[in-house]
Amino acid sequence: MQHTFQVLTNFEIGRRIVEHEQKGEKRAAYGTEMLKELSARLTKEFGSGFFLTNLKLMRQFFVEYRL
Repeated sequence: MQHTFQVLTNFEIGRRIVEHEQKGEKRAAYGTEMLKELSARLTKEFGSGFFLTNLKLMRQFFVEYRL
């Protein structure tokens, strides 16, 4: 059950990156800088695990598996 929750959480974070931060575009106009800022905000609010690489993978996961 814990693994399912983690998968759903990663998918949801990826969705929020694409739909809210990138406004549905394939990439945000300011790209990596946006993800760096988001990484810092999420880390401050929730703790570790929101490294730039992780956010890129979460975004990619959502893009690959959305319906």
